[in-house]
Amino acid sequence: MQKDINTAWINFSDITQKIIDYHNQIKLQTEFYKKVQKIKRLKDKRILTENTNIEKILIRQNSLFFSGQQKHITQISIPYLQTDEAFYHILKISKEVKNRNSITKQKIADEIADNQIEKKEKNILAISPAKIKQLFTAGSGELFDFIENYEFPTDLSLEQKTTLFCKIASRYSDELIHTKEYKTFNDIEYAVIKSKN
Repeated sequence: MQKDINTAWINFSDITQKIIDYHNQIKLQTEFYKKVQKIKRLKDKRILTENTNIEKILIRQNSLFFSGQQKHITQISIPYLQTDEAFYHILKISKEVKNRNSITKQKIADEIADNQIEKKEKNILAISPAKIKQLFTAGSGELFDFIENYEFPTDLSLEQKTTLFCKIASRYSDELIHTKEYKTFNDIEYAVIKSKN
């Protein structure tokens, strides 16, 4: 019985401190907000720049301001803690703390058996636009023709080749010559792009 009372008292003290911290944090933020609003009003009325030398000070000042966490020792009165309002505040904070703790706990899944895994082999073709651009600039001709006639490890669709053409044309536009000519291939109009070499 005495152990339960001690545990309850420790929990009560902890909750009380959290309520105090929460209350003080709101108070500090309110004061800070009021100061910011006052500075904004002065700035909007152009009083801040005309009547002060704040711009010169800010230009000269290179340091950063770090504010540590402020702890206040103001205690909430026991009679207030015995009211219904305080009880509901304590419940709300308690729920927030429990929710935070439950989110941080990682749930570990059961081990998956080998027979539950469906094995699929995927052949992923990785084509490097940089490599294709390098091969293209080593020779001559048009970029679209080069990509169309290039022998890739697997057959590419016209859409995939067009996508590769667009990637190279946009990524390496500084290294290529974009002529003002246009040609058509299978109902696709493309710009004639040549190597600078």
